[in-house]
Amino acid sequence: MTPDREFSRSWWLPLLAAVVAYAVAPTAQLVWDDQIVAGQQLLSFNSVADILQPPAGIPQWSYAYYRPVVVASYLLDAWLFGIGSAIGPHTMNVLYHVLTTLFVGLLARRLLAGVPQGALGAIAAATLFAVHPIHTESVSWVTGRSDLLATLLLVPALHVTLRWRDEGATWQLLLGPVLFLLALLAKEVAIAGLAILPVLWLLAPRR
Repeated sequence: MTPDREFSRSWWLPLLAAVVAYAVAPTAQLVWDDQIVAGQQLLSFNSVADILQPPAGIPQWSYAYYRPVVVASYLLDAWLFGIGSAIGPHTMNVLYHVLTTLFVGLLARRLLAGVPQGALGAIAAATLFAVHPIHTESVSWVTGRSDLLATLLLVPALHVTLRWRDEGATWQLLLGPVLFLLALLAKEVAIAGLAILPVLWLLAPRR
């Protein structure tokens, strides 16, 4: 069996691990800042313009941060599940984590191309990412979502950019920067991608 076929047959294992690890998260309640966001802050957002430029007077709002992607995700929760829902936003957090695990696996597969047992290594890396306890707060706490979304957008941005290096498709050239910008608009820590990408560009094997 070729490495790519081996990976294509096992890619779902890390996703299953992520679901199992956080299966109880949707049963949690809204705690701490979750209650402030759902019960007070979201009521101040009435349009797309408000997402891009939060209005003045939002209760306990930190104007030092600019994270419209996160705000948009909270408003999506409110639209899908209603303001004040606990199970909906928690379920979305788990979904974001599962999707990020998938992208981590795809990136790891590209980085380990040509390495003996590279497909197995990519599955192992994604599984470790899925269940690592460092993610517990971000996945289980609704207002920890900024880390989830920044990672969810940054990892595929790196992957798509490496694909553009190797394949040269125009859509890859356009999509990579867009994903990176959205990651920055989820949380400022995504700026680390500017340090990570050159290393991957030089060291990742070409396909």
